[in-house]
Amino acid sequence: MTVDTVLTSASGIVCTHTRPAGTPPPPVPVVPAVGGGRVTVTGAEALTVGGLTVLPFLPVPAPIAGCTAPNPPGNPCVGVATLVGGGARRLTVNGAPVLLAATFAATTNGLPPPAFDVTAGQHTLRAE
Repeated sequence: MTVDTVLTSASGIVCTHTRPAGTPPPPVPVVPAVGGGRVTVTGAEALTVGGLTVLPFLPVPAPIAGCTAPNPPGNPCVGVATLVGGGARRLTVNGAPVLLAATFAATTNGLPPPAFDVTAGQHTLRAE
C-alpha cells in the first residue's frame, strides 16, 4: 500500500517543456500563477483541506498557459487531453477518485509529449 499526497486547487501541475532538463521543479506559489506551462485546475467543493478544494480525477479539459516547447520541432501544450494516472483507490469525492501527486499522469497536445512536475501544495491529506 502506497500512500500519496492529495492534489488541491493550490497544487502545482506544470508541463516540463517550461524548464531545462535536469533542473528541479519550481516551488508551488502561494497564489497560483497563470503561464509558465502551469495547468489550470478546478476542485470539487464537496471536499476541502485547509480551505483548498480537492481535485477529482475527472475527464475535464484543463488549459495549460505559457508552455515553451520549441516550435519547430515541437508544439506547445495548450491543454491536458486525457488523465491517464493518479486516481486514488480509496478516497473519492462526488463518486470520482481524488488526484494524487506522485502518480499523476496525463497527455497533452504538446510535442514532444511532456512529463509533468507535480507538487501537492499541502501535506495534511493523503490517500492510496
